Amino acid sequence: TMSSSLDVTTHQCSSLDDDLLHEIHTLANSLIQESFEAFCRHSSLHDVVYLFRDKTRNNRLVGCSYWRTLPTPLPRVQAIVQGKLRIEADYRRQGLHVRAGLWYYFRKQLRAPLTMFYFISIASLYNFVSMRRAINTYTIINCAATLPATPANISLNPLCYRPYHLPLLFPLIQSMMQHDKFGVDPSNGMVDVKIIIREETVQDFPPSYYSLPESVEYIRYNPRYREGYDLTYVYPFSLGNVISLVWRALQQMYWPKVRTTSSTTKQA
Repeated sequence: TMSSSLDVTTHQCSSLDDDLLHEIHTLANSLIQESFEAFCRHSSLHDVVYLFRDKTRNNRLVGCSYWRTLPTPLPRVQAIVQGKLRIEADYRRQGLHVRAGLWYYFRKQLRAPLTMFYFISIASLYNFVSMRRAINTYTIINCAATLPATPANISLNPLCYRPYHLPLLFPLIQSMMQHDKFGVDPSNGMVDVKIIIREETVQDFPPSYYSLPESVEYIRYNPRYREGYDLTYVYPFSLGNVISLVWRALQQMYWPKVRTTSSTTKQA
């Protein structure tokens, strides 16, 4: 249970039937336009989807969050990938995405306690801003960089954390783009996901939202965010980041009107 009115259910993506896929797509498409075919292809690539329903509205579906895990050449280094995150406007200040990510991470970490996990997301503006407030260290990825990949030539924000295993993660990001048939803008490394943000979604947020430091940072790197382009970022599930995520989730649960200050960046 997420709150007094919300329930969460966990579903294996491989077991989703057509009726449920159509229901999830209807929600997602109402927020950010996407074909059913592309949605199903994306869904099939993931392990788990968390569905959020409002009990007071006949179990209306109000949010979804997709997740999967990808291996790297090192057996004790794995990547946790966040897929689609779609939440109706009235439910966005409850930290649903942060709690879903923590559930998925803790489940994986308990099963593999000696494994180091990294988070990867090809993110819309709203996804990035929400998660950016909840973490301490991160790296924005230039997906137009060429191999051999090093932290120096694939990181767009060199003052931020450069994970030691970043060269292992970069091929995973390229593989994700190939599977989803995404393109890349060679001028800045942003990912062409071909998913257009609806005007109604833009208007759901006040003008002040787009002046937040996190929004300004995202738009500086990805000025074509309303044309179907997303930004890729990575962060480690380090002790500092996990504590920050838990704290953010607690804030959203118990003090939802309090806005946390922007997270700081660290130089490796």
